[in-house]
Amino acid sequence: MATILVTTATGLQGTAVAQELVKANFSVKVLTRDPSKIASGDYQVAEGSFDDPDSLREALTGVDGVYFKLPLIFDKDLLLKYTKNFIEAAKNASLKLIVFNSSILVPEQPSGFVAFDSKLEAEQLLKQSGLPVVYLHPRIYLDNLAAPWSVPAIIEQGVLPVPVPGGQQVSWISLYDLARYTVAAFQRPELAGRTFEVGAAPVNAQDFTAGLSSLLNKTIQYVYVTPDEFEAGLKGAFGDLTAKSISDIYRHLRDKPEDFVVNNNDAVKALGVEPLTFAQWVANVPWEQLNQQYAGAIAG
Repeated sequence: MATILVTTATGLQGTAVAQELVKANFSVKVLTRDPSKIASGDYQVAEGSFDDPDSLREALTGVDGVYFKLPLIFDKDLLLKYTKNFIEAAKNASLKLIVFNSSILVPEQPSGFVAFDSKLEAEQLLKQSGLPVVYLHPRIYLDNLAAPWSVPAIIEQGVLPVPVPGGQQVSWISLYDLARYTVAAFQRPELAGRTFEVGAAPVNAQDFTAGLSSLLNKTIQYVYVTPDEFEAGLKGAFGDLTAKSISDIYRHLRDKPEDFVVNNNDAVKALGVEPLTFAQWVANVPWEQLNQQYAGAIAG
């Protein structure tokens, strides 16, 4: 049984990947700064972080592959330092495959936005390293629409506030599908060196509200939140730098919408994964249950 190290394992993306790897009969080791945050007994746990090269080398001992994702920070120099630390540790391990999840668009040329350019430069380092890597490029996650800040607005107020212009087509992806693509890559190490743009068939905000309205049997109205408004709303929770950097993703989406529509034919053919349609994803979300759960968390 092959063993895969999952980095950023306590985040939503890492958690989904670890779960799908276990389902596919991989042995999973998770890398975390705080082992107490790993609730599942299905995993080996390695305490460590990208800023501790010794812990990385120890975590890579005895593993066959690595799911590599950088943390959600917007300090390019720090992210590149983390990437270099990982590369040096990985060179001393006997890895069959690394799957790098960029977690966002990777432009062909520098964009001026740290969210994208940090991943572009990280990929350049990985490609120069000679390590066996498959690159996955998602765009935006459907699961953000079922988050604590989204569900109450949908269920209680009948509105879907999103920082995406109403008619704009976007290739969203679910965490579940991203995890399935990751597992499929580990099952096909011969794909090392390939890059896959991943996402479902593009839909717009009107498609969202129509699907939600039909499923919930109530009218859901789309509300466009401008990137500036979105940034202002994030500052209290995330601080100025992170709020601006996240909002810059949506500024780029507004100004270059073609960058957020993917042709996933290569990914579907090579990896054998057909992503969920938006309608399938909507139908799988327990909207009312989540609303009660989030309301209870706020009340508690």
